[in-house]
Order: sequence, then C-alpha cells, then structure tokens
Amino acid sequence: MHLPDQDDNATTAALRDITRALQAHLSAHPPADYTAEILAGNWPPPEPDVIGLGGIDGYGEHWTNATFTMRPYYYGDCTCGQADLIEQWSDANPHAPECTQTTIAQLQIRYSGKEFDAHFEQLKNQLAIPDDGAMWHCTCGIEATYQHLKEQHSPTCEQFAPNFVYHSTGAEIRWYKWIGRDMEITGDLPDDFGTQCLRSLGLRR
Repeated sequence: MHLPDQDDNATTAALRDITRALQAHLSAHPPADYTAEILAGNWPPPEPDVIGLGGIDGYGEHWTNATFTMRPYYYGDCTCGQADLIEQWSDANPHAPECTQTTIAQLQIRYSGKEFDAHFEQLKNQLAIPDDGAMWHCTCGIEATYQHLKEQHSPTCEQFAPNFVYHSTGAEIRWYKWIGRDMEITGDLPDDFGTQCLRSLGLRR
C-alpha cells in the first residue's frame, strides 16, 4: 500500500508537536538514568537564555518507543569507524596523474582568487566539464569509489542516522540542525503519524 506524501509544513508542525509533548513528558517522567541529575538539582533543566533559530520546540528530543524514534541533529563526527577507513583509503589511493582532479589540484597550488577562477573556467571549457560538481570532476574513477565508500557507514552511525523513524512503515526523516530545515523524508509517512506518536505517549485517544 502506498500512503500519500506528507506536506512539509504539516510534517514540520507534527514533529514540533511531538517535541513539545516529549519535553513535557520527560520533565514529568524523566528516565531512570536521570536520577542523579534530579538529586543534584539539575533536572528538569532550566529554560535556555537563548533559543536557537529553530525555536524551543524545533530541535527534537532523544526518545524511542515501539511507535517512533526521535533524535536531534548530530554535530559530531562518524562513530562507526568508516570515516577513518575512508581517510586511510584516500591516502593510499590518490587520483591518477592524468585525472582532471590532479589538474585542478595543481591549479589550486599555483593560483588563488580570481586568477584561479579564470584558469578553472578555461579548464572547464577545454574539457567540457559540466558546471554541476565541476570542482570534484574525476576521470580516473577514484571519486566514484570514494562516494561509494561514503555510503557504507553503519546504519547506527550517529553522523548519518535519521532524526526520526516511524516504525510501522520504516519512514525516515532527516533535517539539518533544526526541524524543517533541508528536511528529507524517505519511505511512506502516513498523514496521521503525528497523532499516532502522541497517542503512544498517552496524549491522544
């Protein structure tokens, strides 16, 4: 069964509703591992002095249950080790001497600013390099392998894990920094996903 695509604005609103519900739920019913924070007087956390561009309900919360998983945007590095493997592979596999990437690297060493731009434009015209992705244009195959390796991170890698998963359909949502910004939805996300998530928290009948 194919479920209708979600409107981005409706999806954003639903995710913010879920975030607010989780904030209230976690304040009233903090997880067991927050016991030390409560005893120290650090829970619930104080209201922030400065609310980011996403707003107080715009970043998501750490939560998982049978209905959904939510996590804020992750600012850190790869946690599965693939980035280290890619770096080692890149060091051992440079672009071929005749590759366009090698020529571009040489131009970057020799020129800067507008002078580089002029020589790079000349190279693009000479080799008919398309504008899209011109700086990474590769003719030796290394870039294609590199991009393939970037797709091999573990599904649990913090750097690439989705910010929201709706478990019944497997739909995933990713955003950049805050909910709604450069947001991507993959899979089937039903119109009532927000209602179902709130219901799983005991907030809807």
